[in-house]
Amino acid sequence: MIPSLLQIIPSGMEWVLIVGAIVVVFFGVKKVPELARSFGKASGEYEKARMEAKREIDELKRQAKDGAGGIGSA
Repeated sequence: MIPSLLQIIPSGMEWVLIVGAIVVVFFGVKKVPELARSFGKASGEYEKARMEAKREIDELKRQAKDGAGGIGSA
């Protein structure tokens, strides 16, 4: 019997191991911690920017609801 495509494609932890092996092959064992640290910092910066954008959007919505701070208001 031929296995279905879903049985052939790895999932979950298998993908983590495959990606980890590829990263080690391309960058070497000594470079992996530095890459992980850089990824963590970038992820943190992205999260801060996302939260700031959300705050600004919420503030604009609040101002629009109150009818204040729109274009042409003085």
